[in-house]
Amino acid sequence: MFRDMLEWRHTFDVDGKVHSWRRELERHRTRRARLCKRFAIEEQICNDKHGIPVRLLRLGVADSAGMIREFGQEAILVDSLSKLEWTHEQIRKAMFRCRKLIRGQIQILDVGDYGDVPNWTGRMWNNLRLGPDIYK
Repeated sequence: MFRDMLEWRHTFDVDGKVHSWRRELERHRTRRARLCKRFAIEEQICNDKHGIPVRLLRLGVADSAGMIREFGQEAILVDSLSKLEWTHEQIRKAMFRCRKLIRGQIQILDVGDYGDVPNWTGRMWNNLRLGPDIYK
């Protein structure tokens, strides 16, 4: 399974695509970079005691079908990979800095219905239905 993952990373060019996506987001020039920032559902809210970012994921306001329609399925995957790669980098740095094994990151998943999100139920079902297709 590990070799399959390494082969997939190489074939998909994870490092290259993540690098390109990060540059695109930093430059903020493309339509999808602007939309991605505008409709972001993930935010770093603080750091834990080891300096690892604590993330808030607001799934209750996510629109997976809309994101796929606007960005394409691969862009959604690359955006997620970019965030995971950055998180793993932060964890590695913290392990060397603290000289201890750190097993992960704190993520807060907010699936609340706050009443101001149109079609909340449909969006949540789309998240559950489309998630496995995006991340297979």
